[in-house]
Amino acid sequence: MARTPTIVPLNYDDWRSVPMYYKEEPWKEIEEKLEQKLDEQPPYLRKDKSVQDDVFLQVMGPERNGRVRGAGKAVAPSDVGLVRSNVQKKKEDEELQATISNMQGEINDVKEQLTEMDQIKTQLTEMDQMKAQLKEMDQLKA
Repeated sequence: MARTPTIVPLNYDDWRSVPMYYKEEPWKEIEEKLEQKLDEQPPYLRKDKSVQDDVFLQVMGPERNGRVRGAGKAVAPSDVGLVRSNVQKKKEDEELQATISNMQGEINDVKEQLTEMDQIKTQLTEMDQMKAQLKEMDQLKA
């Protein structure tokens, strides 16, 4: 987009000398595309960081090798922890955390069920004792 002469003129030697209008127009277009792509996502996923990252990549395109978008020329992916193995590991960690959270919820549900079952068992035991006492009383009366 920045290389398109109709959007951003190529006759400026320095980006700082480009009038703000030419800088703001492409950014508005990018923002519109980002909003449009986010609106295509289900509402409950729009706040998800990974979904936002995916939308950003769809609009801006893939990273160029050896560069970090928006960080300048001297910053490499390894400088900010964006090496593929780190990113993959982080994603796996997030998935594991989600699985652990789900399992913890299931464990809590099972614990509640066990507590309820213990209460029912206690009540049944008490009822059996009461039946035995009633039986004894009936035998004493007879």
